[in-house]
Parts: sequence; structure tokens; C-alpha cells
Amino acid sequence: MERVLGLPDGCAGGLSQTMAERIAAAMAKMRERGGQSRAYFIGVAAALGYAITIEEHDAFTCETACDQPIYDENWRYAWTVRAPETTIREFSCDSCCTDPLASWGNALLECVLSRLKPAHTHVTFTYGHN
Repeated sequence: MERVLGLPDGCAGGLSQTMAERIAAAMAKMRERGGQSRAYFIGVAAALGYAITIEEHDAFTCETACDQPIYDENWRYAWTVRAPETTIREFSCDSCCTDPLASWGNALLECVLSRLKPAHTHVTFTYGHN
């Protein structure tokens, strides 16, 4: 079934995934419909085991509050993903006996969200400021 769903995800690269992560990836692929909303990308991250927030940027205008950052028009197409500095995925009841006790890192999050983002946008990642 993983082969039919295009798994393991190319973003996983050489990362070894736990059985629970492989099952979650398969379930996510079967439910995936796509989207461009904050909720969609937060949900994708959650399915991968990451707790994130998303900040969108607006261009500064004469109607913008004075305490807001000054962004030009190009910032309308940028968004920032904020996540913990290190996300640790620990062994759980859903884990297989061959799974590691813990795994960490954010490379999978960056790769997947960068691949799924709308083509006209730019995403940046900020860690430790969730």
C-alpha cells in the first residue's frame, strides 16, 4: 500500500520512520485533499507530529497600526511557520518494537510544507518561538 500512496515520502529521505509514523503518513495521504489555509498547514504539521503556528504578513499602509512591522507589497506572499526548536517524537503505545525510543529534528516539517505551499508564496521557518 505504501508504494501506491507514493510512500515513503521523498521528504523523509534517509530518515527512518517509526511504524506509527508510517501508518500516520499513509492515513494522511488517503485523507489528503489539499488546501491553502492556515488550518490545512497546521493540520499537515500535526499529522507529522509537529505543533506549529503560522504568521501571515501584510503590507504596511497608512491604515496599518503604528506598532506593526513595516513590510512592502512582496510580504503579502510570505508566511512564517513557528515551531519548537526541537520536536521530539517519543516511543508510544502505537510504536513497533523495532522503533527508536525517540527521534527528533525538523527537516521533515520543512520539506513537506515547502513542497505543499502555494507556488507563488515563500515560507520561512522560525524555531523556538512557538
